[in-house]
Amino acid sequence: MRWETRVAEAASESFRKNNPPPEISSPIRFFVQSFFTLSSERSIGQGGMSLIPYSKIIDYGEWIGYKDITQFMKIIQQVDQSYVSDFYKKMEQNRK
Repeated sequence: MRWETRVAEAASESFRKNNPPPEISSPIRFFVQSFFTLSSERSIGQGGMSLIPYSKIIDYGEWIGYKDITQFMKIIQQVDQSYVSDFYKKMEQNRK
C-alpha cells in the first residue's frame, strides 16, 4: 500500500470519528495540515460540499515551495476525496 493511501485512510478515519488526527510522523503531518488549510477553499452550500479546486491545491503547493507539485496534488486530492465521500455517506445515513 502506498504511503499516500495510508495518509488518506488515517485522515479519513479521524474525520469519521470526529477526533483530532492521531500522532503522526512529520511528513504525514505536513500533508494533513496542508489538507486542513486547503479545506477552507472548497465550496459548501445547501447541496453539500465540493472538492478542493485543483487550482488552489497547485497554488498552495507552489506557494509553500513543494518541489513535486504532481505528487502534492495527488496526495491532497486523495485525502479530499475520502473526506468528501465520508461526508456524503454521513448525510445519507442521517436521512434514513
